[in-house]
Amino acid sequence: MKILKSLMLTLVMLCAMSLPVYADMGPKPDLVIDFSGIHEPCVVTVLSTVKSYGPNQPMQIAWMPWWDEQAPEIDKEIYQKFIDETKLLNEDRTEQLYFWGVLAQNSPYVFGYYPPETFYVLVYFPETDSFLLSEESYTRTVFHTELAITVENGKLLFNARQPLYGIMKNWKDNDAVVLRLLVTVITEIVIGMFFMKYTQKSMLTVIGVNVITQILLNIVIWLRYYVLSNSVSTYFPVLAGAEVLIFLIEGFIYSKLISREELSRPYLYALIANAFTCWLGVTAVVLGR
Repeated sequence: MKILKSLMLTLVMLCAMSLPVYADMGPKPDLVIDFSGIHEPCVVTVLSTVKSYGPNQPMQIAWMPWWDEQAPEIDKEIYQKFIDETKLLNEDRTEQLYFWGVLAQNSPYVFGYYPPETFYVLVYFPETDSFLLSEESYTRTVFHTELAITVENGKLLFNARQPLYGIMKNWKDNDAVVLRLLVTVITEIVIGMFFMKYTQKSMLTVIGVNVITQILLNIVIWLRYYVLSNSVSTYFPVLAGAEVLIFLIEGFIYSKLISREELSRPYLYALIANAFTCWLGVTAVVLGR
């Protein structure tokens, strides 16, 4: 039995690390820019006024040999042009801009993990060897941001897409929510094997509680966007509070619906299970970078 438990736990860890999902940690910020409305060859990136954000840092010239191997579809000279253009722009600015090294020459542009909160869009046109910088900055939403950009009268125009509509209609996002739910449920069932001897009732209780709390977690995050400002400074405290609340809810329900003979320490189980899914999320992010 111990061997079976170890094998199942290892399987869950390997599966979770291979998925771009974050278990109980909720959605992570990402940015998608559709520039198919620009009807000429171009390369798109974002610039920001912050030196670091989350685990990310701006592009450094010393990275160029490594970056050339990691992104062979973009010519190294184009990266250098963006670095040079950023320096040129900064000559006339008191607030410096930073180039993050994420480029796209085919729509959409995707900054998939922790893009800067506020940014400018910079577009390079190879045919004329010229750049166009958005006149205004744009502040993304706290988790998933979709933009479309076009060029009219020599200016970049933003067309924001409704985040909630995008989540409800975009199958990829729905798929990610389902995968997060599956990873969380499977992980907590396996961890539960170390705390209790499952009956049909206790198994269904664990599954049902995790389905409900995952739905509540995503609803809280979505509602936060509509009730509060879209600043990341409000997102993380709300997310942390939601995680603590989920732990307390799960522990309370387990203590009421599962007998002490089956589960003697319901709150300890809820704490360890949620902490472990959190660790899986962090590990998946680190290994996926």
